[in-house]
Amino acid sequence: MQFIDEILDEFDRNEEEFFKRASFQLSCSFCIEQIGHSAEKLDPSIRDKFSEINWDSMIRIRNGIAHFYDVQDLDIIWDFVTKKVPKLRKVCERILYEMTKR
Repeated sequence: MQFIDEILDEFDRNEEEFFKRASFQLSCSFCIEQIGHSAEKLDPSIRDKFSEINWDSMIRIRNGIAHFYDVQDLDIIWDFVTKKVPKLRKVCERILYEMTKR
């Protein structure tokens, strides 16, 4: 959740600022890497239960950022930050709730 929150804290910045500021881009890229890495470690049963998230897509974007960092597609990163991260946060809250009620 930490990296999701980090992105959402930065998210109040606008698209123009994202494309202009390398530090904002790098911050988002790093957080996406960590999110994808965590998704990769999730138990398959959790990924199956919360299938509204495309976990494989998250892992692929993480791998793309981690292994091809010199050719990142900023449009894809911006799309991930603005569309996928807010949904992911809601699902992660549900996952944590399910884990704590056991």
